[in-house]
Amino acid sequence: MVAISWSRRCVTAKHHFEAALEEHLQRLRYPDGDCIYCGYPANQHYPVGPITITVAAPDDGDTLQMHEFCEWRCFARWAAQQAGGDFVKGR
Repeated sequence: MVAISWSRRCVTAKHHFEAALEEHLQRLRYPDGDCIYCGYPANQHYPVGPITITVAAPDDGDTLQMHEFCEWRCFARWAAQQAGGDFVKGR
């Protein structure tokens, strides 16, 4: 068994987190074909998906974020979280 120092583990975890964050931010500008909510292929429910939305803040007209979703349920869950609520599926 090889002992790894605590500081080495923290540096490794920090690097992994930064790489994952960078990958996620790149997906906001150029979607990669996966649902941003569940991670499955966005076209898995073809012809229903993918559902692609574009988000732009009123004062940041140059900054666009694109999100791909595989179905309306993933989009509804994501939208509810963005609004500070929970998605509750009706009957």
